Amino acid sequence: MPRPMVVYIRSLAYSGTTWINLVLGSNPAAFALGVPDRIWSGGVTEAARLCSIHGAQCEFWPRYFEHWRGPGSAMSVLAETAGARVVLLNNINMNLLAEHIVDDEVDLRYMVVLRDGRANVTSALRHTPDLFLNRYNAMRTWLKPAWENLFNGLPRDDERMLVLKYEDMVCAPDATMARAGAFLGIEYSSDAFRYWEHEHHYIGGNTGTLGLLRDMRGMPRAKHAREGYYQELAKSARTQPEAPVLDESWRDYLSRDDLVAYDYLCGELHAAMGYERDHIGADELRDFRERNGLPDDSANAPETIVHSMPPEPGQPAAVPPAEIPHAQDRGLIARLKGLFGR
Repeated sequence: MPRPMVVYIRSLAYSGTTWINLVLGSNPAAFALGVPDRIWSGGVTEAARLCSIHGAQCEFWPRYFEHWRGPGSAMSVLAETAGARVVLLNNINMNLLAEHIVDDEVDLRYMVVLRDGRANVTSALRHTPDLFLNRYNAMRTWLKPAWENLFNGLPRDDERMLVLKYEDMVCAPDATMARAGAFLGIEYSSDAFRYWEHEHHYIGGNTGTLGLLRDMRGMPRAKHAREGYYQELAKSARTQPEAPVLDESWRDYLSRDDLVAYDYLCGELHAAMGYERDHIGADELRDFRERNGLPDDSANAPETIVHSMPPEPGQPAAVPPAEIPHAQDRGLIARLKGLFGR
């Protein structure tokens, strides 16, 4: 069997990565793995608990460990067990990547998944509100540094790396899947978007996306915090299974002050990634800075502000996160502008 292609999908949290991984894994030539850390941290003793879809009834992972040959063989054994030539994994610890994925055994590629940062931060605030002092703090201490570090350690060789946007997968699915297919050497059909009809043994992942898969297959699932949203998704999937739905709930969640803060902190990176900035007037931005005692240059912005965007009612106060370097990365902005023709 030729060397399998291993594709490391890198993204911020809440970028639709579970959904994209499952869609790209919905082809006989590909296997959607998810987050593989638990394979190596738990080993064969965790086999019955690895699968986020089938749980203890999963037959795939115990069979995988029957052929396990230790560190370095993980991906080749996985490709053999799955009968696939492409393995898609996401957001693995880089040290584990170096330890368990051997270059001469696999063809290692990289895929970066981007999403509108306003959607990222909205999801982060919904899922983990106690981690942040307020919405500005979430943008300043999590979103901006995460974006600035997203491409660290990744190759500049275009043949080994592909950048995809979540919004393009939803709004231009045929063209985006054609790009992904050319990169992976797979010819996809539109039924890949009906990912619940394909066999998967995914590890970790977004509980809403995996819950939708279970729902569409008639399997029991846990109730989700955004239950109404996922019920509507299931209804849409049954009537228009090949027409993904764009989640832009950030438009209702973020206030005007939130958007001004976002543009102040992340607007330049946002535009460099090919997203349209909000129309924030100079007077509005100056008023926001003066009202909150902020410097002109967001690179020197404090971790939080006290006058605007208080925590959600009823949410406990949080311990401030540890300091994260956040100097503006001019090289990153230039690289992104090159990628997106800006």
